Amino acid sequence: MIKTKKFPKKIGDNRFVEFPELRFQQSHDNIAYFDATYYTKSKYPESDSNYTDFYNNFSCWIKAIQTAYAIPEEDLSVINENNGHCMIEESLALLYVGYLDNMYLVHAIDRISEMHTTGLVLSDTTLLLMLRNRFPLEDLINIYANDQNML
Repeated sequence: MIKTKKFPKKIGDNRFVEFPELRFQQSHDNIAYFDATYYTKSKYPESDSNYTDFYNNFSCWIKAIQTAYAIPEEDLSVINENNGHCMIEESLALLYVGYLDNMYLVHAIDRISEMHTTGLVLSDTTLLLMLRNRFPLEDLINIYANDQNML
């Protein structure tokens, strides 16, 4: 049986620009969780995925993370006392994203491969924000149009 915990009655914080629906909160005993119910219902409203499935299908990864970060079994997932949402320990967040979207895991593995090959990885979002902050729109249009004078 999953235990319940108290959480502040506020919307959780977003840590990842790429996943605005992934909200994190600290429980009253100071453990960070993400709101798996909110994420699943917001991002995949028609999904029949469930948390038991996640734990069963990703158990080897969950156990590895649990061991690496010394997370007690009873703190892996809890129920938010305020709204009944399933809250999962923060270090499992991106694994949960990959559970619901297998192509995200493919993308993540591709980025890890890129990091090992080139020594550096930036998200597409970060690259676009850096370009937008550095160059005026006209320059970006010219670069995209492959204007050799801009390069």
